[in-house]
Amino acid sequence: MEPYQKNKRIFNLSVILFFILNIGFTYLLKTNVLNRYLVTFDRNVLGEINSFLGDLAILLLIFTIVFIVVKKPKKRILALFISTFLLNFALYILTIFSKYYGTAFSIYSLQTVTSNPAPELAFTILLEALKELFIYYRIILFIPSFILLGLYILYDKKIETDNMYKTTYKRVYISVLAVCSLMIINLTVFSTLSNKWVLNASRSTYVSQNIGTYSYYVYEMLGQDFRLEIKDYFDEKKAYELSDKYNKNKDSYSSFIDGKEYSNQLLTKDSQNLTLKNEYENKESLNGIFKDKNIVLVHLESFNYYLYEIEEISQHFPFLKEVLKESYVLDNFYTNVGIGTSADAEFSVSTGLNALGDSTIYWEYTNKYHEELELPSLSKYFKNQNYYTESLHADRRVFYNRENVHPKMLGFDRYYSLENFMEDNYNNLNYNHNNPWISDIGLTEQLYKTKDSLQSPYMLYPITMMPHTPFEYDPYIGTEDEVIYNNTWEKKLSKATLKYLKYAKYYDEVIKSFFIDPKTNERRDMDNTVYIFYGDHGAGVNKKDLETIYGKKLEPSLYRKISNQTIAFIYSPSNEIKTLYDGSELPKGNFIGNQDLVRSQIDLYRTIVELFDLAEKDDYYFGVNLLSKEKTYSIDSRVLDIIVDDNLYPLVNTKNSIDKTTTISDEILSKIIERKMLNDYLIDQNFFLKLKTKEKENGTHN
Repeated sequence: MEPYQKNKRIFNLSVILFFILNIGFTYLLKTNVLNRYLVTFDRNVLGEINSFLGDLAILLLIFTIVFIVVKKPKKRILALFISTFLLNFALYILTIFSKYYGTAFSIYSLQTVTSNPAPELAFTILLEALKELFIYYRIILFIPSFILLGLYILYDKKIETDNMYKTTYKRVYISVLAVCSLMIINLTVFSTLSNKWVLNASRSTYVSQNIGTYSYYVYEMLGQDFRLEIKDYFDEKKAYELSDKYNKNKDSYSSFIDGKEYSNQLLTKDSQNLTLKNEYENKESLNGIFKDKNIVLVHLESFNYYLYEIEEISQHFPFLKEVLKESYVLDNFYTNVGIGTSADAEFSVSTGLNALGDSTIYWEYTNKYHEELELPSLSKYFKNQNYYTESLHADRRVFYNRENVHPKMLGFDRYYSLENFMEDNYNNLNYNHNNPWISDIGLTEQLYKTKDSLQSPYMLYPITMMPHTPFEYDPYIGTEDEVIYNNTWEKKLSKATLKYLKYAKYYDEVIKSFFIDPKTNERRDMDNTVYIFYGDHGAGVNKKDLETIYGKKLEPSLYRKISNQTIAFIYSPSNEIKTLYDGSELPKGNFIGNQDLVRSQIDLYRTIVELFDLAEKDDYYFGVNLLSKEKTYSIDSRVLDIIVDDNLYPLVNTKNSIDKTTTISDEILSKIIERKMLNDYLIDQNFFLKLKTKEKENGTHN
């Protein structure tokens, strides 16, 4: 009788642990303490209980199906093990998603994750994900599987009996009734919590945290869409009122951050740390100071500010240091991207709007808005001033749907992609850079071929490709020119982070190639041209590595702030020339200084519009001028981190700020949320077209 009792105890323990472990281990995913990459909401008792009930319902459903289909006790344990392994694997994949995006995964995010064809990156990204299992101990997510596998092995099949927990109609009925009851309670309770978060950004995190991890995805697979209807945010009257309230294209407006009055006209004396020289020296106003000049707007891939800030790295950027001495530098500049990353950065800079955050507007443009979305853009503005506009990128034309977005939504005259490079017989061997795309040095060469063939004025928008996660294809890796860091970094940093940092030499050469021909070492023709550079987003270096780089522990909020800080600068060359460290020449700058106030990508849009005098009186735009003394905030469209002054406040849980001794008022928070709701409404409801029409009918705003 003893062997039978042993089997029975093993079987009972398997069932109990199936529920306890699979519910308990969801907290490795959905709590910030255990998953440092996920930005979580403040927890509440009702939400926790409801989450437990939701996950219990799904596990009970799996348990019921197993007991109906499988009759033998040992095979039932095997089925519970297989189910647990699949659940554990799902949690593992979800933690990888949260590492890159900071939010919980939603099935409706699949399009963004899977639409871009990137076979060259897929294998290396897969390898990096597998490394996460052991290097960052994500293997612990599979502990429930190991335990159930052990119980399966311990169960003695030789003495098993079919009489152990026979499946009866009554038991099935009770189980099904319990599952249905739990689901009804789960959904009913969540309906009382649903409206406490009013934005779609981070909505997946909020729902999964308050309805249950397993239940959230089961409901989504059954067709339940937990996203909010943006059209229900306001009625049209309210949308008109808010558009006027937050519009910055006015002679006078009040900032809700500091309560001071500002204007769409910026006098030189009111700018922040700006020195004008030569042709600009006596300019009293900055509006239109670059009018009719050519513009080269450069999108830098994955350029974190600490590459320039930390001497161990910045020593490998000798040229960047020189050009920044001649530029207006944004020392407190942040990305605004959502899960569309690079595409979202392009969108924010080009339109002055934040990305929706939970989807990629570039794909939505075709799939949701059917290419009928009408938004203002820098390219359209410049074309109205008789500029030729062209964007250039070394990836496939279909990547992020740029082949449709750039010429149609953003209004470029031409989008020059990888296919065009191939048609023009570009060869990476000419640039000592073996990679599946086009070397960024080749990109700048094509930029100047285009530039030299044009008559002024023009806007050119080169989008660099390297270094792109997972940071392969550094041309200097394994050569005598490979960048080598101190012993601590070389030993402690992960391979992915080291690969990123070792790109410094190549990165500096790419930036240099915009101004100096790498083949001849002669300076480029930069006459009558303004260069504006910005970093698109951070590199996603993991927290442990960033702590090694900074030599100190970093709180999660500070880690995210550093990760989202990128570089931006404005360079307007003069006719004065200085000789550099290697004998090459660089024009001195006319437009020099630095900005230490918070600025972000949407502010680039307004600044370019005002410096080039592009806007009409009835146009709407937001953000602040990069050069002004106006205080503002930066918002991470993905996880909704708010940066004001030197502090970061997670909008989803402001108590988790960097500096706990300072707070942000509820009034400011409510206006930030309202402004984001308006932003999303303007996009989703194609409302700019209506704004323009109404202003023409009613006269311009003040």
